[in-house]
Amino acid sequence: MRVGIHQINYLPWLGYFNKIAKSDKFILMDEVQLTDSGTMQRNRVLNKNGEPTYITIAFEKKGYQEKMFKEIKLNEQVDWQARQLNFLKDAYHKSPYWEEVFNLIEPLFLRKFEYLMDVNLLGLKTMLEAMEIHTPLVMQSELLYDRESKKNDLVLELCKAIGADIYLSGNGAKKYMELTPFREVGIAVQFQTYTAPAYSQRYSPESITGLSILDVLLNIGIEKTKKLFWENLQNEEVSL
Repeated sequence: MRVGIHQINYLPWLGYFNKIAKSDKFILMDEVQLTDSGTMQRNRVLNKNGEPTYITIAFEKKGYQEKMFKEIKLNEQVDWQARQLNFLKDAYHKSPYWEEVFNLIEPLFLRKFEYLMDVNLLGLKTMLEAMEIHTPLVMQSELLYDRESKKNDLVLELCKAIGADIYLSGNGAKKYMELTPFREVGIAVQFQTYTAPAYSQRYSPESITGLSILDVLLNIGIEKTKKLFWENLQNEEVSL
């Protein structure tokens, strides 16, 4: 069984979904800390000038670095939903796919949430359903593992807890990952191969990759995004 593991990101880029689609099971890390430089509380889309711009979820900052991700509450004093929706309307409302994509994501901006994780989970599950990715998701907090473990050891503990034969790692981990402990317990490590596909973007003459899945959906629509995603994945498999 090939297992992928990742933090629960906010409306991730296509590469995140590629990793999920290549996994037999995918562990969502809800007992780790939020990383400020990552995309657990934000992600990038394009503004009307074709510039990558973050849309951000406001959360309670007090003591958040000492909390697990699943414990972080939203900042009720900031209407981040209205801010994001207004930005997206301004940047994408002229797209012919605005209405169909808005119907897809509308609950994300109208529903009342208490925790940041709940926003991310709804966004992730909504996109997985739209992309027809059926990989089972497993929460880190559901597994029995050594909760004192960190970094490389934590990943190994999670793989052992779920019964993985293969761990599908992000390609960037090649620089620092210790492979020997995995080999010693019979878990092979594979590194994700992924080349982001180009697509037409309304405000950019060149395709800018690494953006939230929202950008590709709003530029080419749900069906074309799904087709682009699966054809890209199939081409990767053929080239291996």
